[in-house]
Amino acid sequence: KKTFGRELSQLAPVTISHGIEAKEMPSFVQSFDAFVSASRGEGWGRPLSEAVVSCLPVVCAFWSGPTEFLSNTTSPVFQVNSLQKIKEGPFQDHMWANVTVESLSRSLDTLTQNIT
Repeated sequence: KKTFGRELSQLAPVTISHGIEAKEMPSFVQSFDAFVSASRGEGWGRPLSEAVVSCLPVVCAFWSGPTEFLSNTTSPVFQVNSLQKIKEGPFQDHMWANVTVESLSRSLDTLTQNIT
């Protein structure tokens, strides 16, 4: 299977880490090539803003808090198609962003073209 024009085996490994102390976070974030968030909603988006401060390229949905510090000129953000009201749980009556895989994929393509 090919991803971004390369064989999957040629792509960098993804590391999932748990239990990182706050004092270790800056060096952890700076070890990334980019920060990608495919979440449907952020408050302020602290992890995203920490990545921006670390001068990392950031990919995320252009919705909610990140719209205050990101734009298409600063990052390959992906556009929100629509908003959906959350019907239950602790975020009931808040809004989720609906995005498409195609929109995320275009942003990731833009990112890989700019960092390779």
